[in-house]
Amino acid sequence: MTKKCRIYTVCGVSQTPNDESIVKGDKVVVMGYDGETEVYVVDVMDKYESELALPIDRYKKIVRKA
Repeated sequence: MTKKCRIYTVCGVSQTPNDESIVKGDKVVVMGYDGETEVYVVDVMDKYESELALPIDRYKKIVRKA
């Protein structure tokens, strides 16, 4: 018998360095493939571009707080 596992969609988002008001737990709007989507911020971290797993243009960008 196989155990059922939940599947989660994980989106990478970035914020502009000037907007330090976004914190863990905030609800924000990101631009996705199908238009704007509301998501929760689960973590905020600073990373150098060289540390990113994907090219910078592959990440979702925060449009605004929801």
